Amino acid sequence: MNLILGVLSGEFSKERTKAKNRGDFQKLREKQQIEEDLRGYLDWITQAEDIDPENEAKIIQEGKTMIMNEIDSSDNLGEDGEVQQEMWFTRKRKSMDRVNRRLRRACRKAVKSQAFYWLIIVLVFLNTGVLATEHYQQPPWLDDFQVSK
Repeated sequence: MNLILGVLSGEFSKERTKAKNRGDFQKLREKQQIEEDLRGYLDWITQAEDIDPENEAKIIQEGKTMIMNEIDSSDNLGEDGEVQQEMWFTRKRKSMDRVNRRLRRACRKAVKSQAFYWLIIVLVFLNTGVLATEHYQQPPWLDDFQVSK
């Protein structure tokens, strides 16, 4: 009887361990899925920021860039049927929005580049080197080197 109970308790112990491992694996998989979904969502948001909100199409013609809005031309008509001019502020704001989007794309591209990665690594290494050489009773020339004037 003790032999049978011993075998059964061993089997139950193995099953409990297997169930625990399955649960741990499932939790890890769920965590990875959430991180992957978050990464995809952030990429989606980043791409949405890059899209021009006014659906402007750029046409390059004779060295000039012309912007053509896909908005109905009747939107610019006044009460008397005359064409209203956009306010100076509105035009400047749209222009600055375009420049801002271009700069954001350029910055994002620069930060994701390999050169930027290595620049950060080198700067961290130099910072570590300078901080490692700083100690009490150091020679005056090293102190002068580390103090920026």
